[in-house]
Amino acid sequence: MSRAPVHLAFYRGGEHGRLLDRLVARHDPGPHSHVELVFDDRPRLGTSVCFSSSWRDGGVRFKRLQLGGDRAALER
Repeated sequence: MSRAPVHLAFYRGGEHGRLLDRLVARHDPGPHSHVELVFDDRPRLGTSVCFSSSWRDGGVRFKRLQLGGDRAALER
């Protein structure tokens, strides 16, 4: 049985985030405020299934997110 690879997407909250995202990115070294675990090897409709903890969504969750562009750095 083969498993789909898991990737990391680093959210650039220092540049594009809300106030709390910018504060986290400023406190930590680097421009990122959090990271998502990405479970889709081949995203559909420009979105990927991600897993992380978000204060906006009430804690730990799976969510379909649009990645890439200037908001998130995707590491494969």
